[in-house]
Amino acid sequence: MRFFVSIVFLAGAALAQSVQTAVAFAPFGPWPICETNQSVPYLNNIFSSANYCSALTKGSEPDLLSIKSANSSTTDFLYIVTGVDSTGTNKTLTGHLKRKDNSAGYSSCIVDAGMTVALVTVVEYSYDSNTGTFLMLQNSSAYYH
Repeated sequence: MRFFVSIVFLAGAALAQSVQTAVAFAPFGPWPICETNQSVPYLNNIFSSANYCSALTKGSEPDLLSIKSANSSTTDFLYIVTGVDSTGTNKTLTGHLKRKDNSAGYSSCIVDAGMTVALVTVVEYSYDSNTGTFLMLQNSSAYYH
């Protein structure tokens, strides 16, 4: 319960901050090709022969969320993705991502959202495991379509 209350507090506090964090949110894999039947027919043939498109569940296709922190103290990220999925349904997904930078400095995770339009809000925070407390460092929001 304490963790949940802390996250709700962080999400509310995020609205008051305006520091920008580098965030990228994009379809992961070729699922948008499955959504557009006539745009690239030769690619549709390749993916349909591999049964890729038939294995997807509309509205929960994978998207890649990548976050690059500008703050060296950041240990974790809270993300909130609000938008419209591939079925036309409005939805909001939230999650937690432990910071683990790749060689380009980004921490990434797969979000099964299938978003065609999304507002992504990221809250950066530092977690002190000795005291069990969170310190919100900054937040950022960006619109993707």
